[in-house]
Amino acid sequence: MPDLPSLDGLTSTQLIELLEDAQRAYMAAVEREKAEAASAQQQLITLAEQLGQQIAALTAIVEAPAESLDPVQAVRTIAGALGQVTELARQSVLVGAQAAEMHH
Repeated sequence: MPDLPSLDGLTSTQLIELLEDAQRAYMAAVEREKAEAASAQQQLITLAEQLGQQIAALTAIVEAPAESLDPVQAVRTIAGALGQVTELARQSVLVGAQAAEMHH
């Protein structure tokens, strides 16, 4: 714990000013954390929506009648979607790790 300055010799007005300054600093820190948490939450929501789009693309291929599929295009679409899913998972882990660091 850091050494605190001596409060001896301070007037009650000075003590009140110190407490008010400390309260303002604390409230500003709380607001920053709230904003950072909201940003992380929004990033995760966006990533989840993008993941849902990739899953929908994969589902469409799986559910399509075999005769309507171009095999080469289907493989390309699957590979692209899986690449996107991997990237979205990586980004989600990074956002989660950053959010966890904010709370420590």
